[in-house]
Amino acid sequence: MVMIMIGTYSKQSQLENDYIRARKKTISKEYKTHCHEFFELEYILSGSGEYMVNGEKKEIIPGNFFFMTPADFHSIKPNNVELFNIVFSGDICNSAFLSVCIERAAGGSFEPLKADRQFYETIFSELAKNSQNIKYAAALLDCVLAKINCSLEPDRAISFSTQKKAELYILNNFKNNITLGMVAEHVNLTPSYFSAMFKEKKQVSFKDYISRLKMEYASKLVKFSDMTMMEICIESGFNDYANFERRFKKIYGQSPVEMRKSLKI
Repeated sequence: MVMIMIGTYSKQSQLENDYIRARKKTISKEYKTHCHEFFELEYILSGSGEYMVNGEKKEIIPGNFFFMTPADFHSIKPNNVELFNIVFSGDICNSAFLSVCIERAAGGSFEPLKADRQFYETIFSELAKNSQNIKYAAALLDCVLAKINCSLEPDRAISFSTQKKAELYILNNFKNNITLGMVAEHVNLTPSYFSAMFKEKKQVSFKDYISRLKMEYASKLVKFSDMTMMEICIESGFNDYANFERRFKKIYGQSPVEMRKSLKI
C-alpha cells in the first residue's frame, strides 16, 4: 500500500469571513490527499479523472456531486475538470438540510436528476458571483442543499432534532477536545439532561461517542497516510500517545503500528 501525506486546510485560510467561498474553476493539476475544517461541495461540469475519497476510488463524471465533511479526506487526479467548488462552515446553512447530506452523501459522490442540472448550475453561478454577501450566499446554499435533500429523501419530510443539531456540532469540532457541557450549551440543554438524551438516542455515552469518532478518523490516517503515529495522535485530537494507543488497540484489536504493518504485508 502506498502511503501519502495528508494536508489540512483551516477555515481561516479558505473561507471568506469564516463562512463560505464559492467559485467556478478548471483544474488540471493533481491535488494531493487533504482534509479540512469545513464542508466542501463540488459539482462537476465537464472533464474526467479520479477522486480518492477515504481510500476509495471514485470516477469524475460530469453532472455528479462530491460532498466532504471535516471527517473525510480526498485527493484529485483531474483531466481538465471544470467544476463549481463551494466550501462552507456548518454554521451558515440550514442544519436540517445539511444533516441529511451528512447521513446519505458524506464522503462520496452522487448523481442528481438530469432535469435538475440547469437549476444547480444557475444557483452555483449566482453563488460564485455573490459569496461575499453572506446572507444572500447562505440563502442560495440552502436552496442547493434543500434540492439535494429532495433527491436523497424524496418521501420523507425534512426535520431537525436537538439530537441532530448536537451531532452536527460534534462533527464540526470533534478534534478540538469539546466537552459534554459545550455541546449541551450549544443545544440549550442542561449537561445532565443532554447526557441522558444523547445516551438514549445513540446507545453510547457522549464520551465513548467522541472517542469512537476520533478513532475512526485516526484509523483512516493509519491506513492511508505516511504520518507518524504521534502526528496521527495529535491530528485526531489526543494529547497523550499512551492513552491513544491503548484506546486504539481496544477498538481494533491491534495497535496503530501493528495495523499499518499488517497493511504492508
